[in-house]
Amino acid sequence: MKVSVIVPVYNLFNYISKCISSIVSQTYKDLEIIIINDGSTDNSISEINRLASTDNRIIVIDKKNEGVSVARNTGIERATGKYIMFVDGDDWIDTDMVQKLIDKAEKNQADYVGGGFIFEDPDIKKRRFSPDGFSPVTFKNRDVFKCYLAGKYIWSSVWGGIYLRETINRNNVRFVPEIKYAEDVFFTINFMAFAKKVIICEDHFYHVLVRSSSVTRNCIHELDKSKKRPDVESFLKKNNLWDEYEEYYKAWFVRFSNYELYHLALKVNYKTFNKFYEEYMQTTNYKRWNTYNTRKLMGKKHRIMSILGLMPILIWLSMNIPRLFGKKILA
Repeated sequence: MKVSVIVPVYNLFNYISKCISSIVSQTYKDLEIIIINDGSTDNSISEINRLASTDNRIIVIDKKNEGVSVARNTGIERATGKYIMFVDGDDWIDTDMVQKLIDKAEKNQADYVGGGFIFEDPDIKKRRFSPDGFSPVTFKNRDVFKCYLAGKYIWSSVWGGIYLRETINRNNVRFVPEIKYAEDVFFTINFMAFAKKVIICEDHFYHVLVRSSSVTRNCIHELDKSKKRPDVESFLKKNNLWDEYEEYYKAWFVRFSNYELYHLALKVNYKTFNKFYEEYMQTTNYKRWNTYNTRKLMGKKHRIMSILGLMPILIWLSMNIPRLFGKKILA
């Protein structure tokens, strides 16, 4: 069964070779590797073409710069594999990742199979990250979406797993170009709302390179409140899912807000953070929805983060005091 691996690239000359080498070296060989050069201004396209000349499974798409969402959508449209997998151009994967995922997907006829990942941070010891409640588990039908919204087992990030292409296309699941912040969140929400079966395995085989200029992980500018965020409420109402998932949506909103708040706390001093926090409380439903009934739907880590989230000083301290000792506790 062919797997289409989609790799968006923007100015990644120093990283793309390691990324592509990890893909072409997979023990599972039935791959098409779709590299989308999104208008890079460095020598990325030269390196991509060099790599393509060494392996006929590599397909190169060279286009003008339109952002990572359009690049990934371009890859989806070009893909012919039964499954789709996303790898960022500055990351890399273990050589047996695709084989392990495809074995579970085919055996269980799953829409999605995923695992954990490893943050490769030059300044901090290598860290393994897993979804809250991480363990080998299978979800079916409505439980899939409930667990995703509540932050149990399933990541928002699109890397680290394989997706059934038929489910993507049948439900027109795509990245929204207008969403500049957390663009993969809405894709995942859309997909999981229609997925019938999801498998989570306990392997950590996706390596995330942490660097300040990463196209998909640069957090500082993302907290500009003028940027469009995923409109999950409208999506649920449009698809007649609101009545069933309203309380789970509230849990998702609190978790998503935690992501914003905790990551901002890492970037600014407490005075600046507190000012943003107060504005955020006035313009969102964070405190109104951050209740015991909402938190009990979440996994343990998210419950703790949400309780601390009621006081800005606790958020800021939880992110900055541990950092002085070279590690983070919560986010």
